[in-house]
Amino acid sequence: MIAYNKLLPNLISSHDPAQLLDAFSLIRELEREGSSTVVGGGEHGRDSVRFDDTNFSLAHDYNKQIRKEANALLKSNKSPSEMLDLYYKTHLFDAPYDFDSFCLYIEKDRDPKKRFYLPRRKQLLPCVEA
Repeated sequence: MIAYNKLLPNLISSHDPAQLLDAFSLIRELEREGSSTVVGGGEHGRDSVRFDDTNFSLAHDYNKQIRKEANALLKSNKSPSEMLDLYYKTHLFDAPYDFDSFCLYIEKDRDPKKRFYLPRRKQLLPCVEA
């Protein structure tokens, strides 16, 4: 078993784009560790996944830290295309469980003039969080 609590903070705080990408791969594994598949237990009799609450929460907390660091590296112009891609991957990772991330992700390729959510995010965020 990987010691996520020791490894992930070091990878995230390294300010190295390659290590940040490695950290993202690890949190995806962390989310699924300890989870179980329930056959026919989902909507319409489909299989579903039950996540270990501790690992799930930890993975999504680390994901927010990775997003913050990717954004900082993006602003400092370190591997801008990789960091922009990683920034949006972190939103996609959270999207099924966080409506704000979902809204930000679905508008990523939309023409800035046609975006609805991002220009109004400050006003809509209280509703989205509720």
